[in-house]
Amino acid sequence: GETGVQTRYSGLLSSPSFSIGKFFGAQDLMGAVSFNTKVIGSGLTLEDVNAKVEGAISEINFKNYAYRNLTVSGEIAKGLFEGHLNVNDTNLALVFNGSIDLNPKEPVFDFKASIAKANLFPLHLFNRDSSASFSTELSSHFSGDRLDDLVGTISLNNTTYKEQSHQY
Repeated sequence: GETGVQTRYSGLLSSPSFSIGKFFGAQDLMGAVSFNTKVIGSGLTLEDVNAKVEGAISEINFKNYAYRNLTVSGEIAKGLFEGHLNVNDTNLALVFNGSIDLNPKEPVFDFKASIAKANLFPLHLFNRDSSASFSTELSSHFSGDRLDDLVGTISLNNTTYKEQSHQY
């Protein structure tokens, strides 16, 4: 191809089973994704992509759990996602608004998330008690790529943790 020429696209993009884990080199975390989206953008690599995405993700596999019924609306540009994600799964009800920027030396997270329900055991996030559930209103603005290097704020409000017959 010609140097300096960037691929542009606009249309519907769908897949019954795209290997997103293989694409990102993270097969241990992510499996296949099934989606129907509208995409307008340019660039074909993570380094030069600049696209608006809107649509439905019928299933995405993460940590050996198949999350179902997701919708996404946002912009992806060179390691930055800014937008809205809604998850209406049997074991997770979540609304995300904000941005995740993987470009700087230290990734920057600036978002609000409402987790109405997270059944932690089936999601493979917690294995202490199969009845464990969690809900919270989360607000965050922080940078860092490891728990001991985080700088910023993470606020949890209206947080509830339930385990068997106990609520905390």
